[in-house]
Amino acid sequence: MDLLLIALLLASTEALAQGAVSRAGLDPAALLTYAWLVLMGMVGGLVSFYQKVKTGAARWLNISELIGEMFTSGFVGFVTGLLCQAAEFSVPLTFALVGITGHMGGRAIFFVEHVGQGWVAKRMGVPDPSCPVAGGDKPEDCPVK
Repeated sequence: MDLLLIALLLASTEALAQGAVSRAGLDPAALLTYAWLVLMGMVGGLVSFYQKVKTGAARWLNISELIGEMFTSGFVGFVTGLLCQAAEFSVPLTFALVGITGHMGGRAIFFVEHVGQGWVAKRMGVPDPSCPVAGGDKPEDCPVK
């Protein structure tokens, strides 16, 4: 069984290194690679849930939270893997980032959302919402993010 898992992992990392999408569509090795990315993200979600249980933030029997954590983490891991592939990161770095963002789960989504909002606000010249406007200060006086 261990030999089979090692063979599947090697096949999936080779597909990730070569690029997953060909002109004919997805090949089986690419699908296996994507399955590994989701699985790695889900393992990160499982570890995150385990830490919540250890700190008392969640209960062992809360299956709905466990499933939600694992599916969110799987999605985040998949998206992270696609972004790493587009940026042409190495395979070990890709799997490391997938595991880390999978462990972050929803926090990774909120982080990307926050960074994206700041980037868009800066590009559009929107002032910082935390800038004090009371006391006669003009919004134009506030620095742009």
